[in-house]
Amino acid sequence: MNNRTNFYRDEIFRLLGQERYLLAFDVETTGLQPDAQIIQFAGVLYEMGKEKKFTLTERERMNIYIRPRTALPKRITELTGLTNTFLADYPYEEEAFPLIRAFLSQEGIYCGYNVAFDIGKIRALYERQGFLFHQRKYLDVLEMARDCIPKDKIEKYNLSSVSSYLNTTQGLDYHNAQDDISATARCFIRLLNMYIQAWREERGRKKEKLVLSYCYYWVNRYQKSMQRVIAVTTGGNLYYDAIKKQWGINKKESLKIEDVDLDFIQIQCLSKYKCQDMDELVGLLKKKKLSQ
Repeated sequence: MNNRTNFYRDEIFRLLGQERYLLAFDVETTGLQPDAQIIQFAGVLYEMGKEKKFTLTERERMNIYIRPRTALPKRITELTGLTNTFLADYPYEEEAFPLIRAFLSQEGIYCGYNVAFDIGKIRALYERQGFLFHQRKYLDVLEMARDCIPKDKIEKYNLSSVSSYLNTTQGLDYHNAQDDISATARCFIRLLNMYIQAWREERGRKKEKLVLSYCYYWVNRYQKSMQRVIAVTTGGNLYYDAIKKQWGINKKESLKIEDVDLDFIQIQCLSKYKCQDMDELVGLLKKKKLSQ
């Protein structure tokens, strides 16, 4: 967690302190496009135990297959194992929707892996059925993994790679919504314990609070994937990687990333440019650079 702030960790600690239940869910769909239909919805209601150690106790489980209006693309069948023949025996989404809506209406924090994708598909489902999806705070285990697992230790931040790194893969088949939830819950417990351990280690450790002067957007003209916000400070320059969404320091600087209070830097960046998050700041500074 040396190259990311503690913002997400602190937000998760706050959410877990407020709620008793966790609503974990996952969907399989006909594709990635905005109008892709859900073909499997799986959800588990967990009760959280928070006394001597954090636990998740399963209280309710549901798994629904949904017959799509159009034939499945071959690549979706290859990815999920679901076929048109199999799904032909299941109801269309208008029949399955009341069950999904009832599950998601229960008390608890929404949770998933790259859960914004699932929420987007669920919101589209609600709209097709004439309902408004009331979004609540959610917990994304993908962001926890990015916080806790160094980039050089893992090939990808997908669920199967993270599960393998955390040794939580036993008996699971990925790209099945039910197993993806189990994998997500296992990873969540491991990563939460890593958060807690890091928090304990950081207590009493003094980090350098650098004062921000200004920020600017920079992109490598030969490698467009290298896009950064450069933060010019009193103690040297830091950068925020817009693609990897993490902080770093060039080797030529005398600073070490683990010695810098990144929360303090990021708060100054957002405050100075009146932005809600770093994505907004990247967009603002990029637009400013292009207009020059």
